[in-house]
Formats: sequence, structure tokens, C-alpha cells
Amino acid sequence: MVGLVSRCYLPTENDLFGAVDALLEQVPSDVLPPPAERRRLREAAGLGQTQIATALGTWREAVGN
Repeated sequence: MVGLVSRCYLPTENDLFGAVDALLEQVPSDVLPPPAERRRLREAAGLGQTQIATALGTWREAVGN
């Protein structure tokens, strides 16, 4: 009798980020929290505007609060 080999698929980091991006694409882009809430969330996460801008590939001035 031949034993069955089960194959386990582990998603890559790109697969996981792709899945998150696909979910975010379903959310209307005009459903952002107000600027004060965005600033609060950013600061609570310990992130600066420059860090956010770098992650988004833009200038710090484009991030604002």
C-alpha cells in the first residue's frame, strides 16, 4: 500500500500582503477617519510622518496628519 503524502501550502509574505491589499481594495477610499483620528492612530503606533511617507513612497509633506 502506498502512503499518502499530504502537502501543506504555506503562504508567502507576498501572498499575505496581496490578500490584505485585496481586502483594502474593497473598502471605499473615501472612508478614512478624520485627520485628528489618523494622527492619533499614527502616534499611538509610534510612527512618524516621515516613516509613513517612506512606506508609501511619497514626501512627508504629502502625508500631513
